[in-house]
Amino acid sequence: LSHRAVVAEAATRGYSSVLVLEDDAAFSEDILTRMRKAIDHLATMKWQVFSLSDSEDSEVKEVQTLPEQDIKPAEPGVALSTRAIAYDSSLYESILNDIPAEVIPMTDWILENEGLGTYLSRKRAYLLTSAAVVGE
Repeated sequence: LSHRAVVAEAATRGYSSVLVLEDDAAFSEDILTRMRKAIDHLATMKWQVFSLSDSEDSEVKEVQTLPEQDIKPAEPGVALSTRAIAYDSSLYESILNDIPAEVIPMTDWILENEGLGTYLSRKRAYLLTSAAVVGE
């Protein structure tokens, strides 16, 4: 529900994008450099979701270094990590229409959609080729 609430607030305020960080996010030492590069790259493409983390299934324990190609498309159906994720305004309406705002309907929605990370991977989703944000 927290991601949906942040997206609702971003839509109300007219933000072109919003970054949502979960409370266990830990940043790489080169996060500012990597984010500048990623933002420049994203500005040249159509995107809806950008994950600064790896997939939910990954067992990464430490942040990796930046490779040459820093952004890649997400694999549809493979859950994105929602630990640190940016939403473009082009996705706000879909999120607000698709994801319930109440707890009970949200439980059913999670079961039907295999969770938020899987739902998001089916959008125009991209991620860093190596994690810039991992859980503690």
